[in-house]
Order: sequence, then C-alpha cells, then structure tokens
Amino acid sequence: MCREVHDLDEIGGLLEWDQSVMMPVNGARQRGRQQAALARLIHERWKSSELGDLLGRLQDGADDTDPWMKADLREVRRRRARALLVPDDLVAQRAMACSLAQGAWEKARKDNDFKAFLPYLEDVVRLTREWAACINGDRPYDALLDEYEPGALESELRPLFERVRERTLALLDRLKGASNPPSRAVMTRGFPMDSQRSFVRRLATDMGFDWSAGRLDTSAHPFTIGTLHDVRITTRYDPDNLATALFATMHEVGHALYEQGLDPERYSDPSGHACSLGIHESQSRFWENLIGRSRPFW
Repeated sequence: MCREVHDLDEIGGLLEWDQSVMMPVNGARQRGRQQAALARLIHERWKSSELGDLLGRLQDGADDTDPWMKADLREVRRRRARALLVPDDLVAQRAMACSLAQGAWEKARKDNDFKAFLPYLEDVVRLTREWAACINGDRPYDALLDEYEPGALESELRPLFERVRERTLALLDRLKGASNPPSRAVMTRGFPMDSQRSFVRRLATDMGFDWSAGRLDTSAHPFTIGTLHDVRITTRYDPDNLATALFATMHEVGHALYEQGLDPERYSDPSGHACSLGIHESQSRFWENLIGRSRPFW
C-alpha cells in the first residue's frame, strides 16, 4: 500500500511539472481539480482502516523486525497520525488552491502585478493555517515544519536564524564599506540564449546528471520533481545575466543527484525517500554555493 501511495505522489509531481513546463494556460482549473482529486485519494489511503489494521498486526511482531522495517513503520505511523487529524475536504481544497495559485503567480510575475496574485495567495495561506491548526493548534508552525523537516521545532530554529541574520548583516556592512567592492560585470552582459542552454547542459553533465534518467526544461521558477530513474529539473534564463541559469541549474542538479542516487530497492518505501527538505537543500546548496561560488570552480 505504501508503495502505491508513493506512485500516486509521483503522479502528482508529474502533474505539477506539466503545469509549469507544458500545460496550456487555460488548463489551470482542470488541473486544479485533478490535483484535488489526487490529494484526496492519497489522504484517504493514509487514513484507511486497512492500513490501520496492517500497522496493528505488524506492531505485534515489532521486536523481530529489521532496522529497515522499523524505520518504515516509524514513518508510516507519523504520516498516518497527521492524516487522521485533517478532514478530506480540507486536503482537497488546499490542493486545488495551490494549483490555481501556481498559474496565477506565473502570470502575475510576468506582468509584475502582485495585486492580481493576492487573492490566490490569501486562499493558500488561509487553508494552510487551517490545515496546520488541525495537526497542532497550539503550535501550528511546528506542524508545518514537521511536514518537511520531521522533528524540527520553531523554538529551535529562531535562535539559529538570529545568528545567521547577525553574520549576514555584518558581511553586508563589510561589502558596502569596501574600497574595492566585488564586481558582477563578468556575469551581466549579453549571453546568447542558445549558448547558455548548451553551457548549462554541459555543466549538468560534468556534475554527473544522468540524462537517461532525467531531463532539463524551462519554467518561471526552477524546481526538481521526481526520483531515481525519472527526475525532471528546470531552470530559467536571462539574456543579460548568466548567473540566473548557471546557479539555478547547479542548484537543481544538486537536488537531482540526490534523487538519482537513492537505493533502487528502497526508494519507494517510506524510509527510502529523501529524508528531509533540509538534507535535500544541503545537497543543492553544496553544489550551488560551496562549489559553484568557490574560487577553484571559477
């Protein structure tokens, strides 16, 4: 059952990819209904009595299970416990709102018209707050964190971000006061689009991206969808700024390498997925920032 849910999740990801890369503009509402139906179906799987009965039977022999099985059971219980707290209708409404907001954001970004996007954003925020309150009414942001970074708490992250803020502001002050400030001129001149596309494809190849198990396309905002043998990444181009495509591609290939490197025997098991967004971002930002912005790379 859990592998079936994983397959359904992957279908949802492909619908997201298609919406951002290929879908006709007028298909937004149809796509929203599709995503809502799929989200409801996945949610019902997590809440099903069949899964509850299975977990109960497995619990009886928990002491005899191997480490992988114990990890699978831990992840399934966590996902199921969250799902049981949230109404099916709310899950579907939120999926619909997020899908509609994606198309509205792309148009608003192109037109530089935030007011046009605002109603969609308000719907997403409202429904997300309702969803979080169902899971943890006292600490709703902890409920949101746990979806992407299991076990993380707002109280632990606030001091971390305060330290990051202090060091970042100090660095900015140094740069602003520098007698010979860094120049970005090498990146901000005319770069033919065809040459940029060829360059970032070569870069992805050199990084180890497996083209037989993935593809690179263009979208309004770069992202990575998929896993193992079907990983879709996107980038975007600016004819007057090479950094846009360069660093976006390195970032997304970092995500893709993580997904392409998962264990093919376990990638669709609950414990075989990418383990958290923090770990995922550590891979993408390792390539984008620690390597991509290093002197040896240049």
